[in-house]
Amino acid sequence: MAEAAEAALGDLEAFGTVTGIGRPLDLGLRSNRVAVAGFVLGTVIGAGVGWYRADRSIVGALITGLAVFVAWATARELTPDYPSAATVAAVLALAAALVAPPSILVSGVALIGLRLVAGTVGAAVSRFDVGVLVVLGVVAGVIPVLWITAIAIGAWVWAAPEVGHRRRVAGILFVVGVASGLALAYVLGREYGWAEIEITTTAYVLTAFAGGVMLLAARPTRVISQVDAGTARIDVARIRLARLAAGSFVMWATVMGGVAGFVAIAPATAALVATAVFRVFREPA
Repeated sequence: MAEAAEAALGDLEAFGTVTGIGRPLDLGLRSNRVAVAGFVLGTVIGAGVGWYRADRSIVGALITGLAVFVAWATARELTPDYPSAATVAAVLALAAALVAPPSILVSGVALIGLRLVAGTVGAAVSRFDVGVLVVLGVVAGVIPVLWITAIAIGAWVWAAPEVGHRRRVAGILFVVGVASGLALAYVLGREYGWAEIEITTTAYVLTAFAGGVMLLAARPTRVISQVDAGTARIDVARIRLARLAAGSFVMWATVMGGVAGFVAIAPATAALVATAVFRVFREPA
C-alpha cells in the first residue's frame, strides 16, 4: 500500500513538471473511477433519453456525460475533503443536463478558473501553462458570461505564489489573450448583430438562488486534503475564495445571459449546491 501511494505521488509530481493547471486522472483512486463511470453512465443515459425523444445525436449524449464529469471535477475543487460531494454534484448535473444541456466550453473554463483560485494542484506554472492561459484569455474574452472568470484568472496570475517567475510573461500574454477575445467579440457583434438577452424575473430569482447557495457554502472551517504535487495541505482560505468565485461565476452568467446563461454553467451550479449541502451537514461547525 505504501509503495502504491509513493508511486502515485511520483506520477503526480512528474505530471506537475508539465503543467500546474491540469490534473491527472489517477484511476487507482475510487473517486476518480466514480467520475469515469459517471461520464460513461451519463453518456449512455443521454443517448437513451435522446433516442426516446427521437434525437439520436451522439453529440448530445456526450454533452450529458461531460456535464456529469465537469460537475464532479468542479465539486472536487470546492470540497476536496469529501469525494462524495462530487458524486452528488454529478447526479444533480445529470438531471439538469437531461432537461437542458449546458455549455461544456463555458463550464470547462469556469472549472479551470476555480481550480486556479483553489490552488489544489500545487505545482509551479510551466511554459505549457502560459500558452494555455493565452487560450483561456481568448475564450473568456469572447464569451460575455466568462468575463468574470477572466478577472478571477487575472487575479490569480497577479497574486498566486505558484505563478512564480513567470508572473510577468503570463500576465502580459493573458491580457493580450483577453483583449483579443474582446476584439473578436466586437467584430462578430458588428458582423452578425449583437445578441439580445432578456433578463426575466426568473433570471433574477436564479441569481438570488445562486447567491444564497454561495453564502451557505462559502466558509469551510478546515481542509485536510493535500495538493496534488506535494504534501502541503490545501489552503483553506483559497478554498473559501473558490467557493465565493463559483457563486459569482453563476450569478454573473445569469445576469449576462439570462436563463440561458444559468443553464450554460449548470455543472458549476450543481457543484456549488453539493458543496453547500456538505458544508451545512458534514463539515464541522
